[in-house]
Amino acid sequence: MDLRLPGVPHRGPTHSLPFAALVGTALGGAALVAAGQLGADDPRLVAALAAGVGAFGVCAHLLGDVITPSGVPLFWPVGDSYSVSLTTADSTAWNYGLFVLGVGATAAAAAVATRVV
Repeated sequence: MDLRLPGVPHRGPTHSLPFAALVGTALGGAALVAAGQLGADDPRLVAALAAGVGAFGVCAHLLGDVITPSGVPLFWPVGDSYSVSLTTADSTAWNYGLFVLGVGATAAAAAVATRVV
C-alpha cells in the first residue's frame, strides 16, 4: 500500500514506530466509536484489541523489513535507517518462512485469547 501513496517515499514515514502508534491509535479510536454504537459490553476492551492489532501489524512488517539491507527508519523523522542485513526483500525462503511464522503466531494468539475470554 505504501508503494502507491503520492508524495510518500517507500520505507519512509510509513515504516516507523511513530506510524505504528498512529495506526494503533486510529484503529483503536474507530473501534471505540463502532463498539459503542453497536452496544458492545466493553467498548474499551474492543478498542484496546483493535489498537494492539493495528500497532502489532505495522511492527511485524517493520521487523520483516529491518532484516533487509535497505532497512527502515524506525524513529522517523529523527535518526537513520536500521538494518541487520540478513536477507534481501525478494528471498523466497525468507518470505515463506516469515509468512508461516506469522500464521503460526496468529493461531497461537487466537488459541490463547479464546482460553482467556
